[in-house]
Amino acid sequence: MALVDTDSGMSNNCTDSSGFPEIIELNVGGQVYVTRHTTLVPVPDSLLWNMFTKKSPKELTRDNKGPFFLDRDGFLFRYVLDYLRDLILVLPDYFPERSRLQREADFFQLRELSKRLLQPKMSKDDSMSEEICQSDAEEGAPPEQRHGRITHGHFTHGHRCERQSALTLPGLQEESSP
Repeated sequence: MALVDTDSGMSNNCTDSSGFPEIIELNVGGQVYVTRHTTLVPVPDSLLWNMFTKKSPKELTRDNKGPFFLDRDGFLFRYVLDYLRDLILVLPDYFPERSRLQREADFFQLRELSKRLLQPKMSKDDSMSEEICQSDAEEGAPPEQRHGRITHGHFTHGHRCERQSALTLPGLQEESSP
């Protein structure tokens, strides 16, 4: 483990021409992250790129133990950092914090990540997940003809896409096919 020089806020390892060490310690909302300087700067003009290429270590805010401090959501930052490692967005199957992570991506000025978070989540079989997929015939039908029943089609739950038969809910009559 790298030793931290609390006077400088830097780990005790080699620095590059930017004045930053190879290994950077960050305190993001109380969560401490240790990563490489190169991991923080792959996206030009992002907030982290500007912080760690345009400024000197002494210009950045640090906590009282030495790591650089960012007053953001520490839990969500793990996904930001993971994205910065290889510029691929990987989230768990069930991820209810998508809109909050999109807000973090906007804050960190990671435009591509922000765009990807706005897109609907796709499952492995390219079906929309967490949404009901309608059959072609159903898709053009007026809402009043679709209301109250699940028709032939697919719905996706996680990575599975299952067939559903028509189901009539109590109080609604089955429509006759032409």
